[in-house]
Amino acid sequence: MDVFETIGSRRSIRFYQTWRPVERWKIQSMLEAARIASHAANVNALRAIVVERDDMTEEMQNATLPVNLQLRLAPALILWFGDLRAWDAQGEKLHQLVDVGAVGAGFGWSDAFIDDFMVPMTKAAAEGTDNTAVMTALDAGLGIANAQLVATSLGLGTCLNPFFGDAEKVFGLPEGCRPWWIMTVGYPAESRDGGGQRPREPFENMFHLGRYGTEFPRDPEVVEDLEERRMLQDPAPAPWRKAELRALSAMFGLPE
Repeated sequence: MDVFETIGSRRSIRFYQTWRPVERWKIQSMLEAARIASHAANVNALRAIVVERDDMTEEMQNATLPVNLQLRLAPALILWFGDLRAWDAQGEKLHQLVDVGAVGAGFGWSDAFIDDFMVPMTKAAAEGTDNTAVMTALDAGLGIANAQLVATSLGLGTCLNPFFGDAEKVFGLPEGCRPWWIMTVGYPAESRDGGGQRPREPFENMFHLGRYGTEFPRDPEVVEDLEERRMLQDPAPAPWRKAELRALSAMFGLPE
């Protein structure tokens, strides 16, 4: 499955094969993908805790499961959080980029530029605001998206869910860490295509050219090419989808 089809095939999966554990190497592959994602200032503030469902304590279950029945079906959970303390090492991380040639003098980068401008500017922008948390959350999104795509390519399903209760205390997060999402991970019990690609805002409403209000022109030939590459797939709902949902609910003893 190439990257186009992987992107097109990703779904939020909510019904899992509860009896089939996820291989540890597949979880590691997802985490490796998150680790090498793009991160502002290369600080790598994204963190995660992997919890296998059968090892969850009652306290963990109360923090994650109260209103999300789908979490009860997933063999593994990944608790994604941000460590805002990582920004304290921003200068060191930026110097690393200079050392390895990721940035260079042609764009004005130097050790002095980092120490005298970049680090003070970022600290000033974050002072008295939540900008550091916002940047960390954006970086988390990039890493989590990488992990989702790797999971899809390995035959797994994923879905993102909010935390409930005091997640910081329950999972032992240090001060300065922010919980973002709980990702369910497992082999889909439902159809992998989830009954078709989910509804999205029309392309013309989302993207602009040059300035706001000028639509970015959508080329039908590009759409056709992406359909052939299976990045753009048949839209939901497939005619059999509701029957599948009823059958799955009955199988797991859930309301139909």
